[in-house]
Amino acid sequence: MKEFEVGLRIDPEKGLLFFGLEEVNDRLLRGDKIIKLEPVGAITKQIQKSDGTVQLTISGFSIIVKLEDLTANLTQ
Repeated sequence: MKEFEVGLRIDPEKGLLFFGLEEVNDRLLRGDKIIKLEPVGAITKQIQKSDGTVQLTISGFSIIVKLEDLTANLTQ
């Protein structure tokens, strides 16, 4: 079994930034099978305001994708 973290980061300057999807898609194209999705949580960012207060903002999320390597089973 292989695990990959995938998710989304929201950046005010760069926009939406997805991560981990290419690796998962490559494995699916090779024949792997998704066996489980697990939440990791929110991606947060601390922002310090000019008055000294600190604000916590949610800037994305991530999940774990667990894949069964079906191609490895074929070679054994």
